[in-house]
Amino acid sequence: MRKLAAVALWGVITCSSAQLLAQQPVVVSAKVDRQLNQLIHSYQNQNPTGFITASSDLLNRSNKEVIEQVNEALESRKLPSLQKMLAHVRVEATKSNIALPAPNWLEFQYIVPEVVDQVQTVIQAYEQSQFVKTEISAPEKFQGYDELIWQLHVFRNRFEVLKKVVNATTGLSEKFSRPLAKHKSTLVGDAKKPFEFDFKAAAQRLHEIVLAIDEKEAEVRVMRIDDANDLIAVGGKFVDQFDAAFALAYDELFFEKFYETAKKENRSFQNADLNDDSIASILSDLVESAKTKNPDLFEKATLFYVGSHWWLRGRYGQGPLANGLLKAKNAAQNEKTLFPLFMPMQMPNVDQLLGNQVAKPVIRRHEFVWGLGDEGIQTMNISSGSKTRVVAQLDRFY
Repeated sequence: MRKLAAVALWGVITCSSAQLLAQQPVVVSAKVDRQLNQLIHSYQNQNPTGFITASSDLLNRSNKEVIEQVNEALESRKLPSLQKMLAHVRVEATKSNIALPAPNWLEFQYIVPEVVDQVQTVIQAYEQSQFVKTEISAPEKFQGYDELIWQLHVFRNRFEVLKKVVNATTGLSEKFSRPLAKHKSTLVGDAKKPFEFDFKAAAQRLHEIVLAIDEKEAEVRVMRIDDANDLIAVGGKFVDQFDAAFALAYDELFFEKFYETAKKENRSFQNADLNDDSIASILSDLVESAKTKNPDLFEKATLFYVGSHWWLRGRYGQGPLANGLLKAKNAAQNEKTLFPLFMPMQMPNVDQLLGNQVAKPVIRRHEFVWGLGDEGIQTMNISSGSKTRVVAQLDRFY
């Protein structure tokens, strides 16, 4: 898949400096004000460690009245409550393999509703998608296969990272089993539902959906191999043959891994055609035959699309820290943390970058790293000469 990027969403909520100053401030003590500013600064600059330090200190050392004042101050700045921010940061850090101090019982109470909401939202989105509601048919244009495979890739990665979060929450539920049981007895109605959520069953459901997505992707790629082979065999527009050549080369690799994994896990598929052991060799023979007839086409297509894949990662990929500029500290020692990036749900195309349309502001170029300092990043508005803090807000997955 030419847009392949490794799969969770930071979803930073932010205001510009001018917006923050324009709000009427809520009066709090000098100490709380310092903690609040540190908390907001860390949240807006994707500094989860700094945020957890500031928020945990506020939650654990302040009374109910102070927390209410803090939340009023946050609301005046159009930011979520302290509890919601804390839960969101912890969940996203888990997705991105960022190690944080373990949450205490108080923090766990805020994490649970956030995890339940994310799980239910993503499952609902998938179940309402075309991949569940209708039979997938070949697209009108060959390039339409890219969109189908990309959508499946996005769904799969979102489920994979959610599995990690759900498993972590399951462990916390077991750790806090006694206070959790007592807490549930004090709740009623909607407030009680998240704490009755079966995280083990949810993890199993997410795993089943990932397997179903794998199978659906295999079905789409079988159709694409068939159409790609016809395109190259009968000739046609060069751009179509170019796309078909890369599709055949990549899909061959996909099925090698697909059946290798299936054999290792002793998997069987609902689609009976995929259970045929000979399908992998049949597909491979089709691809190799096309390669033999058009070696130059395959080489150029592979070089071009592999290169464009890495260019897209470099242009639009964001790390989980400092507004996308940085990766987690353990990335150098951990491949699972080194490779993944946040990528746009919908990848911008060339037409969107031409004419009067401009790319959305993504402050992630190397020169900005040296201007981080205390993690504050500013960009100059050339027309007015004013400086504005910019935080990227593209809809992304990890």
